[in-house]
Amino acid sequence: VQRNNILKTNLKAQNSITVVLIQVANNKMKAEMKGLHAILAVIAMIVFIALFKMYSVMLFLLQEKTIVSQNLDKVSLQEQQRVHINITCTGLPRERRRIAELGQNVTDEQWLQVLQCMYERERKLVGVYALHVSKSGGTTLCDLFKKEKCFFVEGAPHANCWARRYKSHTVDFGPQWQRKQYSEELKMKDWVYFYEHETPSSACSDIRHHLHHQNQTLAMSENWLPKGGNLCQQDFSNVIVVRDPIKRMSSHYQHLFEECIRGKKGVEKEKCLQMIQGGTLNENGINYFNITFMIKWFDIISDNYYLRSINDQNIYKKPFGMEGKGNEYLKMALDNLHNFDWVMVLHAGQADEEI
Repeated sequence: VQRNNILKTNLKAQNSITVVLIQVANNKMKAEMKGLHAILAVIAMIVFIALFKMYSVMLFLLQEKTIVSQNLDKVSLQEQQRVHINITCTGLPRERRRIAELGQNVTDEQWLQVLQCMYERERKLVGVYALHVSKSGGTTLCDLFKKEKCFFVEGAPHANCWARRYKSHTVDFGPQWQRKQYSEELKMKDWVYFYEHETPSSACSDIRHHLHHQNQTLAMSENWLPKGGNLCQQDFSNVIVVRDPIKRMSSHYQHLFEECIRGKKGVEKEKCLQMIQGGTLNENGINYFNITFMIKWFDIISDNYYLRSINDQNIYKKPFGMEGKGNEYLKMALDNLHNFDWVMVLHAGQADEEI
């Protein structure tokens, strides 16, 4: 009985030890599992952060690729457009204006080429050719040229820039506003008349030779363009001043009336007064021109004077109505206008104006 009791006691003790060992093992396993869970959680967090960052980078790269692709498309389009720009390298006004209008479609290399062409042309120029369209500010322009010593007439400091003491008649006459056939009916100063068969039309070589002979750098015509109606773009920097055509014509009529009536008496004065409506001057100083009379006796300046001046002599002398070819001659005048280096608008101030 004692031995059995001892065995039972030992068995209980062993069972107790076994239970304790199992509990210790379970606790240890639980602790290890908690540690493993913590490690796995940390690893999962690290993986998640890494994946999130990879996603962000990939998204950023995709956006950048789209932007770069769009920019490349724009550059490609611009390059395609630039390919079609032909630089003829003359430095002439029409070309410079055309390239300026293209703006960003012109490469830096092309701009440098244009500037080089301009420089090459400018350094070869003989001087300035100014087309003085009467009553458009040409005399003021002449005074500015004289101030800069581009033009001087010995003994005649107030002479206009087409003065006969300076000009050879192979280059230009003074302004010719009235046909010679009317000179007996309405006497004006001799330089006002247009001699149909005697008036020369100068070529570019004539003007260049004359300036060299006179040691001048300015040629000014108050009539028409050189022979053929073409500006001497390889010889001169070409200048013109324009103004409102109606104001120009009104000023021209007033000038002609003053020139006609100055110093006249009797019958000659009466003929000049025919320019005015009613044939008499109003006491209030407000007078209106007799348009019918002016068109008959001064048809050149009354009928598209700008169109006539910005062409050659043959078009300048056309009869009233331009023989029905006004639109054709207008296109020619506009084409010539584009070839001027400087087109200035009278009374425009500092503002640019569309021509």
